[in-house]
Amino acid sequence: MRGEQTEHMCNGRGFVAALDQSGGSTPKALRRYGIAEDAYRDEEEMFDLVHEMRERIVTSPAFNGHRILAAILFEKTMDRSFLGRPAACVVLIPKALQHLGVPYVWGGNDPATGLDCSGFTKLVFGTFGVNLPRVSTDQARTGTPVASLAEARPGDLLAFGSP
Repeated sequence: MRGEQTEHMCNGRGFVAALDQSGGSTPKALRRYGIAEDAYRDEEEMFDLVHEMRERIVTSPAFNGHRILAAILFEKTMDRSFLGRPAACVVLIPKALQHLGVPYVWGGNDPATGLDCSGFTKLVFGTFGVNLPRVSTDQARTGTPVASLAEARPGDLLAFGSP
């Protein structure tokens, strides 16, 4: 977390949005929003309701970097869509666009002074709780490889060559 983000957190002006779900806590969360357990038949419908709530949050104009410093989004979130677009595109692209105009600096990892490609991806993915290594070669070795480009999903990092 950058110094600016830490200061936001410490002074009550920012927070990390945890938009995860689990079978144990989800019924309780839904009840707090006025949705009784008889409103859904099974776990899949329950998670669909939670995702609808999550979509309203993520697509709200208030869901931006001013107060929300990072978001924790789990696989069940990232495998779905918001407003008909892959969730990864909806949440990652606006965060990435906040860094338009930041100069390219080889080895850069601070938007105040400049970023390089791997510093940029580390920064953007880090705001969503994905801790990537610093350099692109190591980033390419992180995660789960896909057999072909056709199997890649929005939000995947693509690395070309042999890591």
